[in-house]
Amino acid sequence: MRRVLALGWLAAALLPACSDPPAPPPVDPPPPPPHEVLARTDAATADECPHGGTVVRSGPDRNDDGVLGDDEVEATTPVCQDAPVTEPAPVVRVRLDDEPAGPNCDHGGTAVRSGVDANRNDVLDEDEITHTDYVCDDTLLTRMEDEAAGEHCVGGGLAFQVGRDDNGDGFLDPDEIEWTDYQCTDVLSRTVEIHTAADVALLQRIRVITGALVVLETGLDEISLPSLEMVGGRLAIGSNDSLRTVSLPALGAVDGHLGIMGNDQLRALELPQLQRVEGDLYVAGNPQLSSLALDRLSRVGRDLILENNERLTSAPAHLSWIEGDITVARNPQLGAVRLWLYDRAGTIAVTDNASLASLSISMRDFWCSSCAAPLGAIRVTGNAALATLDVTAGFLDGLYAAGNDALTDATIRARVLGDLTVNGARLRKLWLESWNLDDRSRIDGTLSVVGPVEQLLATTFGGGAVVGGLVVDGTRLTGLNRTIAYVNGRLTLRHNALLQQAEFLEATGDIRIEDNDALTWFWIYQQETLHGDVDIIGNAVLPTVAGIQHTRAIEGSLTIIDNPALVRPAMYGLQTLGGNLRYSGLPALQSLDLYSLETIGGYLSVVDTGLHAWEGLDRLTSAGAVSIGANPTLEDIALPALRYAGDSLQVYDNPGLRRLGLGALQSVHSAYVSDNRALPVCAIQVLFARLGTDGSRYQSGNDDAGVCPAP
Repeated sequence: MRRVLALGWLAAALLPACSDPPAPPPVDPPPPPPHEVLARTDAATADECPHGGTVVRSGPDRNDDGVLGDDEVEATTPVCQDAPVTEPAPVVRVRLDDEPAGPNCDHGGTAVRSGVDANRNDVLDEDEITHTDYVCDDTLLTRMEDEAAGEHCVGGGLAFQVGRDDNGDGFLDPDEIEWTDYQCTDVLSRTVEIHTAADVALLQRIRVITGALVVLETGLDEISLPSLEMVGGRLAIGSNDSLRTVSLPALGAVDGHLGIMGNDQLRALELPQLQRVEGDLYVAGNPQLSSLALDRLSRVGRDLILENNERLTSAPAHLSWIEGDITVARNPQLGAVRLWLYDRAGTIAVTDNASLASLSISMRDFWCSSCAAPLGAIRVTGNAALATLDVTAGFLDGLYAAGNDALTDATIRARVLGDLTVNGARLRKLWLESWNLDDRSRIDGTLSVVGPVEQLLATTFGGGAVVGGLVVDGTRLTGLNRTIAYVNGRLTLRHNALLQQAEFLEATGDIRIEDNDALTWFWIYQQETLHGDVDIIGNAVLPTVAGIQHTRAIEGSLTIIDNPALVRPAMYGLQTLGGNLRYSGLPALQSLDLYSLETIGGYLSVVDTGLHAWEGLDRLTSAGAVSIGANPTLEDIALPALRYAGDSLQVYDNPGLRRLGLGALQSVHSAYVSDNRALPVCAIQVLFARLGTDGSRYQSGNDDAGVCPAP
């Protein structure tokens, strides 16, 4: 007696094991289940079929003895031969199909279909089915036996015995056999389970299995099926603790999933003729497997997954079509991955492969060898030895490469529809190209370059690359001279110690220029309106921001702080500012240089600067608030057109301040003037008198003895 596997178990062949759930709370006992529906086949009598045939009988097992008694038969279907024949008569075939939950089986089950194999193709075709019984929520066991030449198979074949495991011992006993499916050729039209070496021996001459082939939790150490050419369902080989070799030298196609998983001792997987897998190809958790003999594999109809194979050194090299996603993860000995694909693939994830040194991905149009095709998003992370990354596609949904500590060179030839991020502690060169060399590079999302990059190159036909946003952070670039020409979103240049110059034809979103120690020149040629904030922060030798002098409007805030060498902003054309204006930490500042600015939507703050004479806000008429303080050399404030200062006016701690040039100011909620030792109190009193008493007014620490000119 041999161990057999319940058909209901096969659906979970590729699923990971789960822990037992907690015990449910006590409930009332369920009502007794309905009687099982059973079926049997009997030879037809002469009265039932004059020329011979078979009778299929079915009905409920009312006495629950597991056998369909004569008194329990409710349906009888004769399947008769039409006339005497001199050749072997077509046999009655029985086919078992999974039955989903529905009107025939509330919780699912098995459909038992029968009929004459009229076209003699050894398969019960749909138009040959004459009767169907449903067996619901039963555990069906099968076992395979050799069938000698005789009544059921003229030339011999295989007998698949099927029945319920009534005693629950996991074995199909002789008295549990309910029907037998005879397969008489080298084509098996059913699912096949392998449990023992004897099962393997019975399958040596089998060429095609139209259903699934399942090898789970056996004690086998070798599987060799030299004649097998095709599996019509899935091929699952998993959790076989002793299995060392799988040899299927003639197998050319698997029309379902192919899963090789959790075989702790598997060392050789030989599938040299395999050309296509229509479902997923899943090779995972085989710690001794070092190579995949898949030299002719060109197509995977769904996902390709290679993960957790500790000794795997190579991936399939000739794949052309993968219509699903690709995952290559946690294979510590894998040295290189090269994917040359056609038409379109889904997402690609290559992660945590410790020895992976090179990754090359190319997506081409099958009908146009010089054309690139669309490719999903790519994620490349945690590959400690990865040195080179090369990607070619017509359109790329996005790319994220980070945590690859050895990465030095990356080349991306694609129109990128999303974000492109390349980070690396040793990254030296990033090359951006259009696959069509007569066009400029385009990235619709944000381009992020982080790491010690020394070269950022881009196809410059048509005026340089176009990006939706740009982040250049921590690089060793010395210049960005229109390599990236157009930035249609946020522009960030940060922590680039050697960057001296940065030029762009156009930028329209937020701009942040921060902590670039060598930056002396920053320029945007076309920037009528900037649709965001502008932050110029902590650039040690930057003397000016004249590069945005032609901007007419900034919809956000303008912040210029902690630039010790900044002398003049030189933003002569700015007329409106939607947010705040903040100058701070500018010891070399000589002028505010905002001669055209008329309105500030937020507050104006000029704090801790080197200004002597106030210059450059002559046309400003309104601001949300005004704060001028801690300017040690400031002598005067000249805001001759300012009428409205919003919530507050604060003038404080300017020890050299002598004059308040606020002659047009009419409205401010609160006014606070303090600790300006050279500012005459009388000048403050004149200002407060003009503003009236509507709101708070406060002054202290100013020059009580100061003299004001006669009115």
